[in-house]
Amino acid sequence: MRMGILLAIVLSLMGLTACHGDRRMTTTPAASAVTDSESMDVDHTFQRHYDSHYSKTGYAYSQYRPAYRYGYDLASDSRNKDVEWTAMEPAARSGWDSSKMGDWEQYKDAVRYGWETKRKKS
Repeated sequence: MRMGILLAIVLSLMGLTACHGDRRMTTTPAASAVTDSESMDVDHTFQRHYDSHYSKTGYAYSQYRPAYRYGYDLASDSRNKDVEWTAMEPAARSGWDSSKMGDWEQYKDAVRYGWETKRKKS
């Protein structure tokens, strides 16, 4: 899969606009099939991971939660069903960086954990 397609998928999940040549394309978030019960279960999983990996960093769970959700949502998108993390990471990083949610290096492992959590559930 080409980088441009992956980036368009990432931007779509984030509800951002992608530029293609001299035309602009507005994308909308993909529909989420996550139930309230699944969301609560996943949040609990993410909270436990945060507690064991990041709680002593001085950053609150609320600062890491968007990274976990971002990875989980990327893996939830049917367009990424057959995409491996190594192929997705550059587009995930680009989408994360354009969201201005924080430094990729700080949050990339939480994004990947979110991705892997969804992959294990599928």
